[in-house]
Amino acid sequence: MRWRAIVAGGVSVAALGWLWTGATPPLGGPPATRADCVDVRLWSNDWHTSFSLEASLLDADHPLRRLYPDARHLLVGWGDDAFYRSDGTDMGLGLRALAPGGSSVVHVIAAETPVETVFPPAEILTVGVSRAGARRLGDALAESLQRDPAGDAIPVAPGQHGQMSRFLAGRGDFHLFNVCNHWTARTLRRAGVDVNAAWAYRGDWLLRQVSRRAPSCAALQAAGP
Repeated sequence: MRWRAIVAGGVSVAALGWLWTGATPPLGGPPATRADCVDVRLWSNDWHTSFSLEASLLDADHPLRRLYPDARHLLVGWGDDAFYRSDGTDMGLGLRALAPGGSSVVHVIAAETPVETVFPPAEILTVGVSRAGARRLGDALAESLQRDPAGDAIPVAPGQHGQMSRFLAGRGDFHLFNVCNHWTARTLRRAGVDVNAAWAYRGDWLLRQVSRRAPSCAALQAAGP
């Protein structure tokens, strides 16, 4: 009986966590159409996802544009402070990241060319969003950053790819039900992409879901009216 109670309790906690993780807030912007579409890209190493985008999609006073005013392309991801800044091999550190209350960082790489050409992913996916959706995505990226009194992002450590990359102080707690790919999925919802974060624990899982729901601008054009 005790074993059954433990199993039942574990299942209940997992189910509640799944329901919470999979909560689908209203879309923040309209979906892309043939007449209203801009491309962003999802960078994935199969486990983690980041946004690869043209810097010009962000407002000129966006904290990431202010940090890298000359950048033409940006790669932006979010994750646990300690584990994201590590080399990713310490599984104990990874497990501790799943506990409640973990602080977060935003990682950014700035480049002259699309960042995936200098920081290769396992997979890259082009996603079409509306212009309003792109503005909402920029808002969500800004809201993921802690900022100083002047409104600037706060660097906390060197990044993973040379001088043009940094870790910035993030907002939001990282834990089992709010991992990096949940952040990516929820940011996509702000941009008008109808995805469910509950199916987004791995980066490749999220990309498969997005590929079915948010074609690129070229694919929308090819599909016709």
